[in-house]
Amino acid sequence: MGERGITWKQLLDRTREQLAHQYLEDEGLSLLDIALLLGYSDQGTFTRSFRRWSGTTPLVYRKRLLSK
Repeated sequence: MGERGITWKQLLDRTREQLAHQYLEDEGLSLLDIALLLGYSDQGTFTRSFRRWSGTTPLVYRKRLLSK
């Protein structure tokens, strides 16, 4: 555990989650682009992580976000 009681893996996961939400606001970025920017090797792995964070897929999240 780190100094603040958080592991490197937890910090990486939280950072990816925050960045994913920001990147999904940019319609110019594809889901594959976002996955690669976050350090994932493919879109499927990103989608599984995003579903774990938010309970939905990145595509559904983006559609909801952009329909507001």
